[in-house]
Amino acid sequence: MRPRPWMLCACILAALLWQAGCQRIGSVTELQDSVARLERELARAPDADRPAASLRLALALHQLDSAAPDGRTRVPRAAELYRAVARGTDDDAGRAVVLGNLGALLLGAEDAEGARAALTESQALCRGLLDGGASRPVTLEEQCTGNEFNLAKLLQTLGDAEGAEAVLRSRLLTRAALERTPALYAKAAAALPTYTAADAVAFEEVAGPLRDSSPTRGPLAGLEAYDRAWIHYALFRAHREQGAYERAWRHLEQANSLQDSKDAGDGNLASNLQTLTAVFGGQATGSGPQQAAWRALVRGARGTQDATPIFIVGLPRSGSSLAEAILAAHPQVWGAGEDGALAPLLPDLLALLQSGDWLRPGSRKVQAIARRYLDAMRSRVPQSRKNVTHIVDKMLFNSWNLGFISMLFPNACIVHVERHPADTVLSCFAQSFERRGILWANNLTRIVDQHIQTQRVMALWERVLPPGRVYRLRYEDVVRDGEVASRGLLRACGLAWDPAVLGFHASQGRSVATASALQVRQPLHARAVGAWRRFAPWLAPALRPLRHDVAAYEAAAGLPSSAPLLDDEVLGGGAVQKDGVEGGAARDEQADASAARNEQADASAAR
Repeated sequence: MRPRPWMLCACILAALLWQAGCQRIGSVTELQDSVARLERELARAPDADRPAASLRLALALHQLDSAAPDGRTRVPRAAELYRAVARGTDDDAGRAVVLGNLGALLLGAEDAEGARAALTESQALCRGLLDGGASRPVTLEEQCTGNEFNLAKLLQTLGDAEGAEAVLRSRLLTRAALERTPALYAKAAAALPTYTAADAVAFEEVAGPLRDSSPTRGPLAGLEAYDRAWIHYALFRAHREQGAYERAWRHLEQANSLQDSKDAGDGNLASNLQTLTAVFGGQATGSGPQQAAWRALVRGARGTQDATPIFIVGLPRSGSSLAEAILAAHPQVWGAGEDGALAPLLPDLLALLQSGDWLRPGSRKVQAIARRYLDAMRSRVPQSRKNVTHIVDKMLFNSWNLGFISMLFPNACIVHVERHPADTVLSCFAQSFERRGILWANNLTRIVDQHIQTQRVMALWERVLPPGRVYRLRYEDVVRDGEVASRGLLRACGLAWDPAVLGFHASQGRSVATASALQVRQPLHARAVGAWRRFAPWLAPALRPLRHDVAAYEAAAGLPSSAPLLDDEVLGGGAVQKDGVEGGAARDEQADASAARNEQADASAAR
């Protein structure tokens, strides 16, 4: 018996779903195995051993959530275990460490109040023990310093840049902190919202010679490469603010080299795209009844008419956090952040497609999967906002899942955020994602490939889905005229105009845990537009595959042409000043140190 077309499609897509996970770090499978094993150990542990078993499982869940975020599905379980261990111990030092871990977990899950409570209690225990002459001062000092860093990070997610900087400079960027916890010193240096000329001098002294990638002397000697990278991220930003662009670039290259996962690969993007094209594109062109049924399925004939979800997709650093902040300022919208509630449901959807049950008259199984997603998303909305009608899901990787989203939610708003390709590439390269599922961003070649493949998969959906199904939102349009762009965005998502969205930066209703935490707390500005030009002599060679994309984007967005920066002479190695840019459209950028200092928020430019 020959397999039916939809069964074959489902089998191929199941393989694709498995391949998509290959871009995660190799230890994810080991962590998943560890979690399963530790769950079994906890289930059969005697009462005396349960605290230790609970802590081991909580740590494993915490690590797995960091390595492979899946919409925070593991967070409640890990938090429950941490709290149980903290309640059950009489050891104040141990409780301080566990509560510090709990605070870090909740901070990553955008639970600002929960994180604040846990970190504050941990800090009080630490300080009380140290003041009382604790027997484990080194461990407690490290915990105290880690708490201070996370409390500063919490302030940043809430938009208090000045408060965060005060904590970082007074508590973590001191000589004593450098000697005691050099790794946190380096990370705190990279987390500063603003930089001065004195910072550049001080951090250069800490970092040592740029060419020395494995120092044997100095305060950072002995640190892992990943931890040493932070001081180079800090120096990139400090030198950039002073207009020393070549020096800044060299430190950025060093930072990425130290944090690069050399075996990250490309996640099989090209083969994934080929599979999606064969399945969705191939079935879209047939004329038989089976192909017609498939097309109807893809366009949502079996899905729910519920328009609650708003999906924001695209590349990181392209304006997604800005788009979400604008939407979330609307009284009828809740921003759920980079949630992954959809991904865990896709295997069930694929199994349903493979079985063919969706073809049975009256089948509501596709709708049932859609309702599970809606229930998961609504459960994340705070009680005070349960009246909202729309929820934003900003899981950017969903750009590869739009065919499934269309099946489930034919009326859901889908927003594709875009930004100048060169600015996107630079911004990804300049931002450490701390290995949270974005392993390709430490390598320019892989970043460019991500851009190419993302554009191609979006072009596929334009062909397969109904015209206008995906709303395109350009970052440059938003910062050029925020009201016009916001009106268009709300209209596309079926929302009435509300002037509150223009004050998105003043909204204190939620924390923002992405790399754009500070920028989305500021009024709109265009300082990040064209920022890549300052680094064109060193960035341009990597952009060669994007020259046509760059030209097309600039023409569509009404931006000045950057062809002089990407021509063969520049790509072949034109003249470059020591600390600046020479030639073409970027000449006026070379000495613009004052404008560079205005880029204090560019490290947090649109994600």
